[in-house]
Amino acid sequence: MPSLDITLTVPPGGLIAWTLAASPALPSQDARLSARILALLDACHDSAAPWPFRENPDPGGPHTMETLTWALVCLQHLGAEDRIAAVRDRPGLLDRIDAYYDPDLMIYRDDNTQEVGRIGAWRFHNDSVMRMGLQIMGAPARPQVTGLAMRRHFPWAPQSDAELEGWMQRCWDHDPRAGVKEIVQYLRLYRMLAGPALDEHILRILGFLAARRDPATGYIGIPKSGDLGWAMRGHRNNILHTWMDLGLREPPDAALAVMRSTLALQRPDGLFHDGSMCANMDAIELLAEYHLQTGCLRDEALGACRRCVAGLFARLYVAPGGFVYAPGTLPADPAAEGHGRACLVNGAAFALNTLRYWAAIDPLARHDLPAALDGVGAKGILKGQGAA
Repeated sequence: MPSLDITLTVPPGGLIAWTLAASPALPSQDARLSARILALLDACHDSAAPWPFRENPDPGGPHTMETLTWALVCLQHLGAEDRIAAVRDRPGLLDRIDAYYDPDLMIYRDDNTQEVGRIGAWRFHNDSVMRMGLQIMGAPARPQVTGLAMRRHFPWAPQSDAELEGWMQRCWDHDPRAGVKEIVQYLRLYRMLAGPALDEHILRILGFLAARRDPATGYIGIPKSGDLGWAMRGHRNNILHTWMDLGLREPPDAALAVMRSTLALQRPDGLFHDGSMCANMDAIELLAEYHLQTGCLRDEALGACRRCVAGLFARLYVAPGGFVYAPGTLPADPAAEGHGRACLVNGAAFALNTLRYWAAIDPLARHDLPAALDGVGAKGILKGQGAA
């Protein structure tokens, strides 16, 4: 496979975003689904807690800075601008968000680490998530770090051009999947510090990654365990999004290999990999984006999307309107035992993301979501009758 070709381009952000650019809301709304997700957010709202939303309706349910953003993502998908404004206007909320801003590193930090040696740890995840939430609310974010002299405040990163190749190789040797995650996080830091131009330093990073693509699967960064499900999820987060953010796309033969490998990860119940909401969202975005980029495997991608959405409602949906983020976190009988550690708001946000990716390649889902959901068997669930 070709290593790196920067003449292969897409609109920055990719073709899903370009196809659905008219609005950040779902292009077609289903009143049944909207009512249920709004009911979930009402049940998870806590006017007395530091953050406005818990992850599930239990009084002791988990809640973090991220939960706020995932609730806002749900509201954005549903076009609920009045509710977004009400969240933004909550007294003291923006001050609380500001308390997580590190003025030295100029990032929203929370529990993300900048320590040396923790290859593959989250470095900027919470910063990205919090900036997303602020953007949805139309609230200003604090400045991001700029200037290569600030690189010294991030000791895990290579501190000079001369160190780059050796540092990347050490990351890769530690574990390819974790190493790619570390390298891509450094690329993001470098672009913050040096600016967005596609300069020689960035091309060296992209070339290093492209040269390590697995020719059989198309994935870059298969973990030492050999788990292709984690390779797929890492490829979506680290490779697809990096290339798209730069306005680039991968070679068609590589994208086709990734599509085939991802299709092979779909289970008989329609879900992907370990069945988690994140795994399903990652797989559907890969299939939809690469189909739009290549025009290949249309029927296979559409069929996989439809089976996956059916599986989300049959296996992960929880009344009043949530989706289980991670298998095994929901007690067997939520009515009697509560919702435990289940993150239903995060799951709902990722389910709506998944519906949006599906809509980008399925005309019925794009123009008549109620009919599309009925077609995959969600009608009974949305009417409150249990599994369809």
